Amino acid sequence: MDLVFIINPIAGSGKRQSEIKMKIESAAREMKFSYVIYETTCVGDACRFAAEYMAPESGACLFACGGDGTLNEVANGIAENKASDKLILGMIPIGTGNDFTKCFGDIERFCDIPTQIEGNPIVIDAIRFSADNNHDKLAVNMFNMGFDSAVVAQSERIRRFPLLSGPISYTIGIIVELFSLPHENLTIIIDDSEVITGEFLLTAIGNGTHYGGGYNATPDARINDGMLNMTLVKMTSRLNFISLVGAYKNGTIRNSEAGKKLVIYKKLKTLSIIAHRRTSICIDGELFRAHRLDLTVIPGLLRFNLPKGISY
Repeated sequence: MDLVFIINPIAGSGKRQSEIKMKIESAAREMKFSYVIYETTCVGDACRFAAEYMAPESGACLFACGGDGTLNEVANGIAENKASDKLILGMIPIGTGNDFTKCFGDIERFCDIPTQIEGNPIVIDAIRFSADNNHDKLAVNMFNMGFDSAVVAQSERIRRFPLLSGPISYTIGIIVELFSLPHENLTIIIDDSEVITGEFLLTAIGNGTHYGGGYNATPDARINDGMLNMTLVKMTSRLNFISLVGAYKNGTIRNSEAGKKLVIYKKLKTLSIIAHRRTSICIDGELFRAHRLDLTVIPGLLRFNLPKGISY
């Protein structure tokens, strides 16, 4: 089997790429395996490379070495590859948030190359989506909008400053956006039947559980159950919202009395979201703008490499 490491050179501000390369080289000498390293050159390059990769009959594992955005690109490329049944998706989390790996608990095992090489694939779901009826793409982890997306946009600006990259940029982004408290007026259609309308501060739809560097927005989500999980937090006062942010991050917001009044939590298979204005949507950590979003879970679409010692 081919072992291919697709490295995003600017993920996580480019701090761990050299370290990962040395770990790959060291493990290759020790375990006597051959490998390919490919460094991406621009946005979309990881997707193109994965889509065009010609795997041998024994197959290949394509490791996305970056954050959730890099994982998203490689997953889309695998799905587009004519021999996708021969390909396994892997992740070495060296990005900013690395939230998809938080579904499994022990993120450090994902950075251990021998443990990755000795891992085994599991079947996971993916999300097929279209924005404003454009062509379909895949997401692996999470969609979020409203206050969430405004914070992501703000954190990307903050991340440019020295010492403020990483999860701290998201926390600072929250503090900045609390002054304007951005929210969305949405019409939401669940499984072509139930309709929810209203003003929502936080909107998260997860195949995985976390986003934003550790916010456990959809704590009941499972990446292999054929379902999506949605958390909606209704519009509320600034002070009330501030009091709930900690519980939202920990995945316990539904347990509080205030949370029970403000939170709508649903499990679903298909979803349409229509915003009353063109708005920012964060998809696997990357920002897009759209008026309408249509989602469908695709059970068991991808094989994902689970490092040795991690069970799911």
